[in-house]
Amino acid sequence: MLEMKLGPQDKIKIGVVILLVIILIFAVVNAIKAGKKQKNFIAQSSSAAVLPSVQNDSAGGGMGGGSLYHRLENESDRLKLGRDPFTRSQIANTAKEDSSINLSGIIWDTKNPKAVINGEILSVGEKVKGNLIVEIRPDKVILSDGERQFEVSMNKF
Repeated sequence: MLEMKLGPQDKIKIGVVILLVIILIFAVVNAIKAGKKQKNFIAQSSSAAVLPSVQNDSAGGGMGGGSLYHRLENESDRLKLGRDPFTRSQIANTAKEDSSINLSGIIWDTKNPKAVINGEILSVGEKVKGNLIVEIRPDKVILSDGERQFEVSMNKF
């Protein structure tokens, strides 16, 4: 038989390797458990929210007032944050804030969007009625009065 003598450094190396293998096993097991939980969550939320809509759309032709797009748009409107997650201030709805600001159009360009407010074509950083244009989105403009932010949405016809 071969007899091996291990020095103190070899014993430490073997101990560290064994410890790392145990940590790796725990990490893999936890990742597998987390993956199963996430798949179950996705399956439950998908079947509860999206699948009935898809089935209803296919039965109704998929177009019209009850289309999946309109229902998802209505659902997203219902779930609006109410504040910009990147600032500390609330975003209020302009209907309550200042009805003298009228957004009549948006000229959308990812690099340089413009908004038509009260008949003027304006960019981010410009002011209208004492309010600074903070951001222009495809369907609304975020304004700031210096203390808080509020949004002006396009008038829907």
